[in-house]
Amino acid sequence: MKYSVCSKYVFIFIVLAFMLGACSKKETLEKKQAENIPEILQTQCSENIGEPRIEKISEHVWLAIGYDLANVVLIHTPSGENVIIDTAMSPARANEIKNALLSQAPQGPVKTIIYTHSHIDHIGGASVFKETGTQIWATDAFIDNFFKQYAMFVPIETIRGRRQFGDHASLNDLPCSSLGKRTDIQASMESGVLLPTNTFSGTKILNIGGLEIELIEALGETPDHLIVWVPEDKTLIAGDDFYWTFPNLYTIRGTSARPVDKWIESIDDMRRKDAEHLVPMHTKPIHGKKEIAGILTNYRDAIQWVRDETVRGANLGKDLDTLAEEIKLPAHLAAYGYTQELYGQVD
Repeated sequence: MKYSVCSKYVFIFIVLAFMLGACSKKETLEKKQAENIPEILQTQCSENIGEPRIEKISEHVWLAIGYDLANVVLIHTPSGENVIIDTAMSPARANEIKNALLSQAPQGPVKTIIYTHSHIDHIGGASVFKETGTQIWATDAFIDNFFKQYAMFVPIETIRGRRQFGDHASLNDLPCSSLGKRTDIQASMESGVLLPTNTFSGTKILNIGGLEIELIEALGETPDHLIVWVPEDKTLIAGDDFYWTFPNLYTIRGTSARPVDKWIESIDDMRRKDAEHLVPMHTKPIHGKKEIAGILTNYRDAIQWVRDETVRGANLGKDLDTLAEEIKLPAHLAAYGYTQELYGQVD
């Protein structure tokens, strides 16, 4: 069959029109899906978590963010040794983070691993970072708290964790977890957890490669929590005692209620450091003394407000359902991005 030059171009036009129409429909569908995602969640995913990347925080501190639910921090010491704070949720994710850090941050032997607390998203990739002679530091409460969570009740913890982090939802409906990248539950079935080799209570000052690193017990997200202070850099690694959303004072998956009074005290301890750089182990870092001071104060006050209103209501004889219905953050505290109820909820 022969085509004229004219019919040939008509055919090409029809094909192009079909392709453009298909692209247009796809763009319309993607736009519609994006519109179905609440703006506040879109902002959280794009601005407060963002794409996987390595950021230099201060002279000695580097941050891997966006690769997993939790962040990973690398501290490079003057003598060339490295310290890793938290290790991602699984060996698979940890390997990706390690390769990214090796390509952008200074290389060196991993002298020390520090666990901010015993949640699996912070310790599951430890086997990837550990080398011969690497010490692993945590609080004295770590081991008991770890086995309490992940021994007897691990089957139901896994089921409830899948629900809490939206494992059933599509990426179109839930592009991030509100704390970080969507969890890879399947990958986390291969565990790289290693128990601490060293523990402490109160405060422990390490001198690693000529750099002072202060570990401070700071109960909050868990009863075994710590924060890390690098005085020379004025850099504070907050663990999960601060992240860019209202905190989870009690998890929907049913773990023990968090030690709220201690959490408030821990934030006050962080405020006293007068840090120039604040690094949460979920969501983005914050820079500037004034900015950090204001954010930590408001965050602390939001937790204190819920705590105090609960006590007031209980003393008035109100039941739990009434308290959950009535207690709200006041307008001056509810207005901030970091107090939005994207992870923890007031009720």
